[in-house]
Amino acid sequence: MVQSVFNTIASNNFEVFDLSLASQSARQSAAHVPGTVEVLIVKTGTLTMQINGQTFQIPAGTMAKFNGAFAHEYRNDTTTDTSFVSLMIYNR
Repeated sequence: MVQSVFNTIASNNFEVFDLSLASQSARQSAAHVPGTVEVLIVKTGTLTMQINGQTFQIPAGTMAKFNGAFAHEYRNDTTTDTSFVSLMIYNR
């Protein structure tokens, strides 16, 4: 599930999304425009990220920041749901 919390408008350079992944599920994301930075804040569970051939685990209560210009995958490899916030910062 992806829910937009705050959409970008012409005068802003960011968007905020609230996401959740059911147990044993994944979501693919195409590369964003060059200069995009994505910040993830994991609220519950453990999020596994595959970015540019590397795998990272992000547990609840922590955050990660990465270059959004690469295709990436959000994965929940656990037996419980995972929820997180995504802040997309655009270089405009």
